[in-house]
Amino acid sequence: MKMKGHTWQEISDALRFADKSGARQAAMAVIHRVDSELAEEYRAVHLERLEQMIRVLQEKVDGGDLGAHAQLRAHLEREAKLLGLDSPEQVDHRVVSKALIHVDVDRV
Repeated sequence: MKMKGHTWQEISDALRFADKSGARQAAMAVIHRVDSELAEEYRAVHLERLEQMIRVLQEKVDGGDLGAHAQLRAHLEREAKLLGLDSPEQVDHRVVSKALIHVDVDRV
């Protein structure tokens, strides 16, 4: 409806939303979901292409092609990045126990 020139209020009234912001939020949620699905589909296609290239390069490396090592490494790094394998390690900074520390200020 928005693409046909209807206002958010008109869309809201037609679809029985409480107000125009509800119609807009619903539309944005659909757009976000579609964008996410398209991105995931593209990611899967890209990953398949990477895997094909890695197989070819691995065969070259196994066959003794020293020049293929750098290419294979670059493709493996790209694959790891795409899959999020090199994401930062999470560190827990919580205090497990609290100890009462007495410091003699005169001695420090």
